[in-house]
Amino acid sequence: MPDYNPLSDRFASKGGLVARTKGVLRPLVSPGQPYALLDYPLYNNPGDAAIWVGARRVLEAVMQRPPAHVSTLGGFDAAACRRAIGEGMIFILGGGNFGSLYPRHHAHKLDMIRRMPDNPILHLPFSIAGTDPRIMAETARVLAGHGQVHLVAREGHSQALVAEHLGLSVPLAPDTAHALTPVPHLPVQAQTRLIRRDRETRAAEATGPDDWDWSDLGGLRRVNRLGKLAYHLTRGTRRAQVLDHLAARRVEIACDRLGQAQTVVTDRLHGMILALLLGRPVTAHDNATGKLRAYVESWGAELGPVTLRDIPPA
Repeated sequence: MPDYNPLSDRFASKGGLVARTKGVLRPLVSPGQPYALLDYPLYNNPGDAAIWVGARRVLEAVMQRPPAHVSTLGGFDAAACRRAIGEGMIFILGGGNFGSLYPRHHAHKLDMIRRMPDNPILHLPFSIAGTDPRIMAETARVLAGHGQVHLVAREGHSQALVAEHLGLSVPLAPDTAHALTPVPHLPVQAQTRLIRRDRETRAAEATGPDDWDWSDLGGLRRVNRLGKLAYHLTRGTRRAQVLDHLAARRVEIACDRLGQAQTVVTDRLHGMILALLLGRPVTAHDNATGKLRAYVESWGAELGPVTLRDIPPA
């Protein structure tokens, strides 16, 4: 398996939005120091894989070196992380799993923060999914107890929720997936509909001939099984290389499917982002957490040709 260089031409950068993210991060980090990148998405979601690939590119540019330690959150080893980075910064992958809608995942974040009291921690651009008062109160206590946790919201609605529920004023930056652009694809059909079938959907399960979700892509399932095996069989630099390669492959599989159509209809945020990066006009329907509307309203015309519909797909 070839080494994966996140700064190669395999994916090209999306200028202005990426520059915004880098601009937010640079005052908060110390370039050249060893760091960790946590929350590798070892599950069947190419959107989170796109966040990972983009984060690798953004952080390598900002920190001027690759991560010294990578890990999932569920498999986090505090002692191994300390050996690798000392008192260096820990980055938590961005995305949409901050909050009470994904309580187990959110609990892993809080547990990691408690276990690493001497390291500055930066949560890359995220959206809040669920604001259960008990979980938000616990989150506020953990963040205050640590004292060196930086949060970055990826759209204005979550930025406001952080202020309301955590009492924090945090910066705003686009999703790191904008740091990649898939290779061009030749469309073979007029339209495709990527429609959620999970806890974030606002609609009944779609049954049209073009309707599909990430879970329908068999190639993703095969890569995910390989990723779980590789994660347990590798360590250190080799683990990072393998995980990077598999994340990039998941993005490619998703783009191969999206790129078959001239236009894309979706209620998935990264379905929208990847389709726009492919140069496809997108009709976006909001999901249950409101993150698509919030994202489009936050970044507007910089995203490309996207039309936001109020009525979810049926």
